[in-house]
Amino acid sequence: MTSALAAAPLPRPTTPRRCLEALLAGNHRFTGNTRRHPDPRTWTEAGRAPDPFAAVFSCADSRVAPELIFDCGLGDLVTVRSPGHAVDADVVAALERQMRRHRLPLLAVVGHQGCAAIAASLADRPQGATLRALDGSATSAGRGGADRCPAAPVLEQVVTERVRLSVHDLVEASPLVDAAVSAGTMAVVGLTFSLGTGEVAVVETLGALSGVPGARPSPPRRTGTTRLPGSPRPPATATF
Repeated sequence: MTSALAAAPLPRPTTPRRCLEALLAGNHRFTGNTRRHPDPRTWTEAGRAPDPFAAVFSCADSRVAPELIFDCGLGDLVTVRSPGHAVDADVVAALERQMRRHRLPLLAVVGHQGCAAIAASLADRPQGATLRALDGSATSAGRGGADRCPAAPVLEQVVTERVRLSVHDLVEASPLVDAAVSAGTMAVVGLTFSLGTGEVAVVETLGALSGVPGARPSPPRRTGTTRLPGSPRPPATATF
């Protein structure tokens, strides 16, 4: 592993494209065993005001640790996690609170291979109740009955689709995210994480992320009326 003390500090990215490039570069270091973190210098600076460059919303699985898989240091990322990266009112509130405190050019949604929470939801197990918002077609395609999990290839397809849905759900549920994406000050990216290789792959983008390897052009914005229960949408504003 490369000596952390010998590595010069990386400049903080300030645009959505540069932020995604920084995450992908960090993941490349993670998989190549050339990590820069943990850097002992960051511990001496832990008391300073944080200046994160991205927010990461990921599954709560203990193997999906954003600071590790993106090789980031203390204060680099805002992290919010829930089983199966299910979007609810608490998740949206946590992300919006951080958006008001920090300028965050990028919001990354990270799903992962073999997600037990999504598998449980597909199998109709009680612990999958928080994932009832799964797209109906994906749920019916992956359902394997109450006593068995769906086949691995089907599960991975549903995980990928769930990441895409979470990207759009966050934009639809949060007027702050929606306004920032529309204004070009924030982009949202969906990523899947392989437990086998440690690599992340871009599966969805919304906003100004053209030119990033692996990033697809932003699809048309959904115009549905899905909202979080009890959360009527106020007029969007990009002031935070």
